[in-house]
Amino acid sequence: MHLSRHFIMSLLLALILFPFIGFASLLVFVGGFLIDVDHYVYYLLRYKKVNPLDAYRFYLSNREGFPQVLHIFHTYEILLVIFILALFSEVVAIIVLGILLHIGMDLLDLLNTFTQRRDTSIRLKIFYQYQRAYSLLGWTLRELEGRQYPTKYGL
Repeated sequence: MHLSRHFIMSLLLALILFPFIGFASLLVFVGGFLIDVDHYVYYLLRYKKVNPLDAYRFYLSNREGFPQVLHIFHTYEILLVIFILALFSEVVAIIVLGILLHIGMDLLDLLNTFTQRRDTSIRLKIFYQYQRAYSLLGWTLRELEGRQYPTKYGL
């Protein structure tokens, strides 16, 4: 999903919620938009370039994905921790609304990418070889074993 779409939709949801929760709606925007900071961190660590515009252009030009990519804030384990924290903190619960919007948009984009492909082999290539890591544990196991996605652990 393009960063601009996450920005617009998160801002729109924050504006819709503003009459109900006031300035706390800005936390929805934070959760929905800033979750993608992990894309920049990945780019920074991998390519040692600090310029965020270069990172943005890099992701736009490589829309199909990247092998062995870890976007840590998009992993099941981190999301589970955030959702558990939301049970005990109203602030985190409001941030989770934005995160849910963001993840939902990512899933719709992924579904759209697969359904637009006519060739099944291309779909499988995208799914298996270029899928970003959705599990921190699975990514760690792959890195330790030096294996490509998927692992024998199915993560």
